[in-house]
Formats: sequence, C-alpha cells, structure tokens
Amino acid sequence: MGLVALMNNGKTNVDGRNEYGAVMRSKEVGECPFGAMALYMFARFEVNHEDFPDLQRQANWYRTKLYKHRSPFESFSYEQERLATSKAHKACNIKISKVTHAARPFGATKVLGQSNHGHVRQAGRWKGGKMERCYLQELPLVSMRIHAGFGRKQGQYYLRRAVLDPPSELAKKIFPTADIWRERLEDENYDCDKDMLS
Repeated sequence: MGLVALMNNGKTNVDGRNEYGAVMRSKEVGECPFGAMALYMFARFEVNHEDFPDLQRQANWYRTKLYKHRSPFESFSYEQERLATSKAHKACNIKISKVTHAARPFGATKVLGQSNHGHVRQAGRWKGGKMERCYLQELPLVSMRIHAGFGRKQGQYYLRRAVLDPPSELAKKIFPTADIWRERLEDENYDCDKDMLS
C-alpha cells in the first residue's frame, strides 16, 4: 500500500507541474509514515474533537487542509512550519542546521547506501532535464522500498503486522466516524459522489 501526494506548487515548482511524492508502510512501526499519519488524524478527530469532514460530496471537503493551522481550512505558512519544526527539534534536543528540510539529507543517504544517484534524484524530485520534468513522472519505487526498510529488490515487501486481525470491539473504537462514512459511501442507495470509493 502506498500513499501518494500530488505537488503542483512550491519553491522549486513555480510552473504548476504535477510532481509526486510517495511512501509505503514501513517495516519499523516507529518509522512508518502511515502510522504517523494515523496518529495525527486520530489526534485531530478523536482526541481534539475536530469536526470530521463531510464526505457526501467532494466539494464539501476539498478545502480541508491536511496540515492545518488554526482552522481546518487554513494552511501553515512557510514561516509557521519553520517555527513549529524548530520548536519540535529543540524539544527533542535535535541539533541540525536544516529546519524544514532536515529529513532530506537522511533520506538521500539512506537510499544512496543501497542504490545509486539516479534513484536519489528521482525520490527527491531533483530532476535536471526537460525529459524528467515533463515526461518521466513514475513513482520512485526503489527508493520507496528502501525507505520502508525492505531493500531495493522487488518481492521483499512483507509486513507481519498487516496480517493481524484485531478484535472487532477494539477496531470499532478507532475512527468510528470514518467507519460510519465508509458504510454510507458503500451503500449503493446513498446519494453521494460515487467516485469517492475508487
């Protein structure tokens, strides 16, 4: 399973090109981007009781920001992100000259230890030529496998925890509102945007 983010605006992409970043579930729970995302969403909607997005129509939730500032519809500015990240580094006693890009050298080094510069450039979206910028938009699968802790070769991806089947009483306590929406959206008689399930 992968999580793909579309990025079409940023410091190195002022032309509106579609660029993609992607991750897989990690072998190590403490390094897993899916686990981190799940904890963040759980904190937002179950602990802090933020209103769960209305999923009946895509237009109802399109303005909702994944990483919000004060309201669900307000993005972090670069300066707000930098200050929050600096505060987190200080709280964890992390001393590093980079702030918002602190993970990039680590990620590049991790991939380079098992692969080559081409895979590092692809994963970091450090593409120099017009061919790469305009026509080569495939996901960096080798780098994704290495970051997830499975090495560069295909066929080694296996998560032992993925085969666990927790008791249904416990599963129902995690994101109960998401379960309600899933039941609604899967009901063929429910009036909603049906392409939400694809």
